[in-house]
Amino acid sequence: MVGLKASNNARSMVAASADAVQAMINAAGHTGDILLKDLLAAHHTLMKDDPVDGPHAGKVRNVQNWIGGSD
Repeated sequence: MVGLKASNNARSMVAASADAVQAMINAAGHTGDILLKDLLAAHHTLMKDDPVDGPHAGKVRNVQNWIGGSD
């Protein structure tokens, strides 16, 4: 459960995360596998409303990506 002081945005992200994970669990329960289409569907659920990455939600990257800071 999200704390009482959590913002509406935080609560919305938790709900979307739970939906994405549940959908992958359900799909894996039917096939016995986690398939790329299921990962992409979860990624779409999580990222579709992001102002920067939303257009790329649910798609495999075709360019290099860096996660982390810089010195």
